[in-house]
Parts: sequence; C-alpha cells; structure tokens
Amino acid sequence: MNDFEDELRGRLAARARAVSVQSDWADLTDRMGRSARRARRALLLALTLTLCVSAVALVILLGTQLAYLVAPRAPRYLVRLGLSTLAVLIGEALGTAGVGARLALGELHPINDLGLLAILQWAATRWTRREQAA
Repeated sequence: MNDFEDELRGRLAARARAVSVQSDWADLTDRMGRSARRARRALLLALTLTLCVSAVALVILLGTQLAYLVAPRAPRYLVRLGLSTLAVLIGEALGTAGVGARLALGELHPINDLGLLAILQWAATRWTRREQAA
C-alpha cells in the first residue's frame, strides 16, 4: 500500500470513530416505530373504508333488488341501480347534515337512504308506466 491509501484509511477510521453508535440505533428504532404506526394506520383506514363502502353497496343493491321485485317491468335494472345510488348518496348527505331520521349505524343513515330510495323508485315506476301507457 502507498501513503495515499494509508492516509485515506486513517481519515475514514477517524470519521467512523466520531459517529455515535447509540444515537444511530435510537434513530433507527424511532423510524421503525413510526413506520409501523403508519402502516397500521393505513391498514385500519383501508379496512374502515372497505366496510363503509360495502355497507353502502349492500343498501344500494338490496334496495334496487327489492324495487325490481315489486315492479319488474318498469324501469330497467340499470336505471333502478342508478336511482338507488343517487338515493343513498342524497340520503347520506342529508343524514350528515342532520336532516332526517336520527337512527344511524356508525356513519350510515339507513332510514334516510331507504326512504329516499323508495320515493325515487316509486316516482321512476310511475313515470315509466305513464310513458308506456301513452
């Protein structure tokens, strides 16, 4: 080895000795803890959103199917599905604003949703039958 390599190794060794190992380990464990908490929080958020979306979808699909069973010929299933989605979205918006029934299942307001769903489906059925009769 030459003098340049010896000097370089000496300077690198001096810098390495100057770094505190304990502070690096503490920083590493802090970052690992924060990362675990962030991952847990993201997982809980994803689970909560999945449950809420599935509950809303269940209300939409059950309301659509019930309306389709009551009056199968008017209007088509996709129109009923769109009306049910609109009714649930409006019902949730009204429930969040404090309008309507006080019954809430978590963050969902099924009485508002089902009431608006029934009204919209009834109106669509009446309107479609009136067009068919003409």
